[in-house]
Parts: sequence; structure tokens; C-alpha cells
Amino acid sequence: MRQIFEKLLYQRSFPAVLLGIVLVCSFIGLGSWGLTETSESRYAQIAAEMVDTGDYLRPQLMGIYHYHKPPLTYQITALGYHIFGKSEFASRFFMQIALLIQLILVFKIAMLLFENRKKALLAMLIYFSLPLVLVSTRNLTTDAYLNTAVLSSIYFWLSYKSNEKLWYNLLFFYLFLGIIINIKGPVGLIFPALLVFSHAIIFKSKIRFNVLALSGLILFIILSGFWTFSLTQQYPDLLNYFVDEQILSRVNSNSYNRTKPIWYYALILPLVILPWLWPVVKSFFRADRSTNPNRSLNRLLIWNVVLIFIIFSAFSTKLILYILPISLYLSFLAVQGIDKMNPKQKKYTEFIVAAIGLIIPISASLAAGFSDQIEIDHLSLIAISLTVLILYVWLFRPSQDSIRLAILALTTGFILIVSSTIFFRNNEIMVNSVKPIMTHIEHDPELNSRRVLVFNYLLASAEFYSEQPVITVNNGHNTVQRDLRFQDNENWKNTIVNMRGRDKKVILDSLMQKPSLILVRRRSDQIESSDLFLNRKLQMIDFDKWVLFY
Repeated sequence: MRQIFEKLLYQRSFPAVLLGIVLVCSFIGLGSWGLTETSESRYAQIAAEMVDTGDYLRPQLMGIYHYHKPPLTYQITALGYHIFGKSEFASRFFMQIALLIQLILVFKIAMLLFENRKKALLAMLIYFSLPLVLVSTRNLTTDAYLNTAVLSSIYFWLSYKSNEKLWYNLLFFYLFLGIIINIKGPVGLIFPALLVFSHAIIFKSKIRFNVLALSGLILFIILSGFWTFSLTQQYPDLLNYFVDEQILSRVNSNSYNRTKPIWYYALILPLVILPWLWPVVKSFFRADRSTNPNRSLNRLLIWNVVLIFIIFSAFSTKLILYILPISLYLSFLAVQGIDKMNPKQKKYTEFIVAAIGLIIPISASLAAGFSDQIEIDHLSLIAISLTVLILYVWLFRPSQDSIRLAILALTTGFILIVSSTIFFRNNEIMVNSVKPIMTHIEHDPELNSRRVLVFNYLLASAEFYSEQPVITVNNGHNTVQRDLRFQDNENWKNTIVNMRGRDKKVILDSLMQKPSLILVRRRSDQIESSDLFLNRKLQMIDFDKWVLFY
């Protein structure tokens, strides 16, 4: 078996076979859980409104123009709706294609840097098994698409530097810089810029500015400026709004309540690169003493990890997916660390990876046993655990030494995808999806004809699942503070009711005169503003995090 696998390893078609397996696995249960709040539902609903209105340049969220980010992510998602219809599967479909492209790029970049097919395959499979990467492709945000564009720009830059006669690679580099702007804005350029300049310093390669580079720069300017400048005639303040409030304010202020302490990434990053932390650390701290001819490569990888870590730690707003492109360098460092290990250390690493892979489904099943709030499909998790255990019994025979880590990496990625899918499907309310609530309303003949009100929270997924506009009742929460400066009409007044500074009971009386349902959040086991609702003769259905009054 080992000889067969090693022979396949060097076949040109073998990576394609692996990628096909990964793609099939990534589609398993992709639409089996509802859209989650707040980010995924927001992106999905904006794309749905693009399809409904036919306006693909001016994103709208629940009827109000939403210029927080350029529209490319919404447009890609809208394409999924055109192909498959409006659904969770359609909203997440192209992220799986993005994952496939990322794996191809990781393999190709690894081939450029390592010049070793076995290392490149291992790097690709380690990348696939990183929880940070898989999280980005199972929940709709810009991050998976941004990461794909960043990896593309890095690949084409390194391809150009390896052979400058292939001039078109430089144009593709600038093309993907423009795409980065259309996904995330200028912040996304930090990642390729760090790679370009660190590569120039470490490998002493010149960055030439010639006619070809000028052509690429013009291409970049046209692509990156098209959306903004196409709207500035209608909205002269749009560019300032986008730069000042949607970029700079996120760097140095408490934007959208995402401020985290400076040590946030130091705490979270090790957890989301399990189970490869040990080889990364080994490569990281032994780089300077290494006699390996790839010492310059190690420095390049470490510089980029450290610089990304420092820069994004300095920003006020922090989310773990903001540093998603760091995954490329961490997977390469893991390969470098494994390459330096003696047989005993490598065996230790294999057991850690195998143990974590087995712990994931077992811990999910045990958590359900200890908590009444967690529901789980125990039979499915037991089946996964037994399958993995049988695979490990075969894999840990002495004859499988050379292929063990590659198979472990592939298996870990599969376990993470399947186990998380089972968990999300069985615990939709817990993972912040209101699909069960909206499904209950739809199938209850007493409720489905009533209008839906959401108290003091912008619940985009409620609108996604509803056949009629959802009314948001504003009582001061940050999510319901909508930016109205770009509105060209007052239709928004039909779907937003302001309670702030007014008699709340009078307003609620007025709203409930029509047959209505009102969704209210439960915070720390307390119903928000409970005095407004509990003293009324209203029926109540408890959905754990939410309470439905009518």
C-alpha cells in the first residue's frame, strides 16, 4: 500500500484527485443549517436584495444602502442565487470553490518556494486541515474571497520573480491587487505588500518600475477605482465615507464593538492552527540555528507571520479572520518544522495530530451529554469516531511512516468539516441562526399571516427567510443604528420604528394593534426590556436565545 501511495504521490494527476475529494467533502451538508448572525446573514441578505432589485452596484441591506464594503462578495453570492436559487447552499457555494482555488495556489506557491513535490503536497494538506481556513469557508463573509485574491497575488508575484521573462505574471499580480480592493478595500493590500518587500530584502531582489510595471499599475487603478468612482457622481462624499469611516475608524476606534485587547491574536491564533502548533513553533524558534539551505525561506515566512501579527494587533478592531492569509505561512512553517524533526519528534507530532482528530467528534458527543442545551447526532459522531479509529490502526503500522502525516492532515480536515456540520445542523439557535424560529412561523397557520417585528436588533436573516419586510424596532442597540445619508427616498420609515426618547409603551401599543409577531432577544437569561412585554396579555414561545411574543 505504501509503495502504491508513494507512486501516486509523484503522479501529476494526484493533487487533482485530492482536490476532487476535498471539494466533494466541502459540499457535505453545506446548506443544512441556517444563516448565522450577524455577518453571514448580512452578506446573504444584501446579495438577495441585489437579485431582487437588479442593482448590483449599490448594495442594500433591508432596503437601506449599505456601503461598508465594495460589492464583489455580494455579487459573487448573488451569482450563486441565480444558479441555485436563494438558499444557504447557494450563499456558501462559491466559498467552497474559493477553498479549492486556495489549495491549488498553496500547492503552486509551495512548489515555487520548496521546489519539492512531497513538501508542496504536505503544505497543501496541512493548510486544508487548519481550523482557521475551514471556518472562513463555512460561514459567508469576505474573508475566504479576500484570502483567495491575496494568495493569487502572491503566487503571480513569486512566479514573476522566478522568471521575469513571463511578463504576464506581473500583470496578473496587479489584476489581483485590484480584485483585493473590490473585496475588502485598501486594508487587504497589506498582505501582498509585506510579501513583496520582505522578499526583496531577504533575497536581495530589485523591485523594478518599468513600462510593464506602469501598465500593471494603470490596470490596478482602473479596477480598484471603478466601483467608487462610478458612484461618486451620485454620492460625492462616498470616497471620504469609505476611507474615513469604513477603513480608518476600524483601525483606531471601537468600530462595531469589535475592539479587542492587544494580546487577542496571541491568545486565539494558537488555538485555530491546531493541531500544527508544535511544528510551527519548532520551525519558528530554530530558524536562526538551522544549517538548512532554506534558511532564507524560513526568514521570509517568519517575517511575514511576525509583521502580520504586529500590524493587526496594533489595530483596535480585531477578529481572527482578519489575519486569515497568515495561514499560508503557518502551513509552510509547519512543513519546515516537520522536515527538521528526528524520527522520535515526528512520531510525537503524528500522535498529537491523530489525537486531536479523534478528540473532535468525541468531545462534541460528550458536550451534548453534559448540557441540555446542546443537541447532537450521536450515531453520526460515533460512526465518524470508529471510522477514524480504524484508519488510525492501519495508518500507524510501521509500513506507513512516509505517508502518515499527509493522510492525517487530510483526515483532520474531513473530521472538522463533517463534525462542525453535524453540530451546526443540530444546534441552529446556539450558533445564532433564527431559521428554526422563522420555519416555525411559516408552518403555523395562526402565525404565518402576521407581520414580523424584531425588537432592538438588526436581524437580517429574519428578512431572508420571510416573504414580507421585517420591521426593526430601534431601542438603541448598535446594530440598529442605520446610516441614512445616502438614501434618496424615505421608504425606510416603513421598516424602522424609533423608540429612543419616546414613550415606548405607547409605541408598542400602536405596533401591536395590527396582527404582529415580535422577536425579543434573551440576554444573560433575561428577556430584554421585559417590562414592556411580560405585563401584557401576550402569548409567548421560548426559543432559548429569542422569545416570540404575539
